[in-house]
Amino acid sequence: MPHILTLNAGSSSIKFAVYALPGQGGEEPQLKARGLVEGIGSAPRLKEKAADGALIADRLLDPDADHAHALTAALESLAGAIAGMRIVAVGHRVVHGGSRFVAPILLDEAVMVALAARDKAQVDRLYNLAMSMGATDEGKPGPRGDTFYAGYFRDPDGNKLNAFVMG
Repeated sequence: MPHILTLNAGSSSIKFAVYALPGQGGEEPQLKARGLVEGIGSAPRLKEKAADGALIADRLLDPDADHAHALTAALESLAGAIAGMRIVAVGHRVVHGGSRFVAPILLDEAVMVALAARDKAQVDRLYNLAMSMGATDEGKPGPRGDTFYAGYFRDPDGNKLNAFVMG
């Protein structure tokens, strides 16, 4: 039976769930497992539950765990629940859609794409490369609050893009 994995990454948390996809009868997907990592950046804690609410995992993560480490911990925790499942799709909720994106959509060329970088220098290089290839500046690379560093631009076709690194 095919399954889907859903993710919802926020500024200090990652929520995740696995659903079994029903046949062609129009039934709703069935929850198999769900969980979250909360407190990223302070005291990260992973919690995972089975569909019936039974606790699968509840543990503190390394206090220095960032989003990448939290996602790795979540996927490792889910490994037991999804063993033998065929994951056919992964969905991610993008919560900063502004007034343009107010409902679920498929990501394509016309939708803002975020490019995760390894460090600030990589953000700068991607931004500068885009500028050299005819992109339009939408926000030079720099700190965005206390959480991330990003640069924004539109490619020559008008697609809005950004490169970012957390921290």
